[in-house]
Amino acid sequence: MNRSNKMLAIFFVLLFIVCFMLGTGLGFYCVKFDTNPKAIATNALSFFSKSSKPQESVKAYFDCLKKQDTKKAATYIRESSDEAKSTNKNNKPKFENKYEEEVMKEFTSKLKYEVISTKVDGNSAKVRVKITAPNLSKITANIIGDLLPTIFSQAISGKQDDKKIESMTMERLLNSLKDSEVSMSTSEIDIELLKDKEKKMWLIVGNDELFNALTGDLGKVFGELEKSMKK
Repeated sequence: MNRSNKMLAIFFVLLFIVCFMLGTGLGFYCVKFDTNPKAIATNALSFFSKSSKPQESVKAYFDCLKKQDTKKAATYIRESSDEAKSTNKNNKPKFENKYEEEVMKEFTSKLKYEVISTKVDGNSAKVRVKITAPNLSKITANIIGDLLPTIFSQAISGKQDDKKIESMTMERLLNSLKDSEVSMSTSEIDIELLKDKEKKMWLIVGNDELFNALTGDLGKVFGELEKSMKK
């Protein structure tokens, strides 16, 4: 694997982690509802009471993210899958290594949001939200800069150690998020919602704009890097 492909691999690792944490962007982590009648009734009452207005769905979504409850957060996303392959029965994500849970906690602890305004037009709505989150674009750029000597050395020696690179990437990501002076990004976006008549609740339409607002345009940076690799 050449140096360019190694850099792209690092981005893939980071994007996977971010999508896993946020339940949004490139793929949504969604709920598999409990078939127990009592549980269904409890969930229904909870959703209806919190999502009768579009801004309430937005608030509930972000509050779930802040609590690291990606499974419940995904219930506020439109067109989610009915299976939650990466979650367990306690609504907590399953982590692949010792870093992922810590990374998630550090990221979500710094996530802030503010609902600015709401516009409703029939069964559609737009909620203006101010989002502040760790700037993963800058953090990722710094990580790649730090790892370039190692990547270059492995390329010359022919000894590729993908696990080592992944571990170093996660360690640096965690340390960056723990830094009291971590780079943050703030943006205002309009979150689109549609009213689900069957569920009787407002659902968020996930898109690249929301993903980029949550990550400091990480999706845009990845897209540009991927294009440059193909030239």
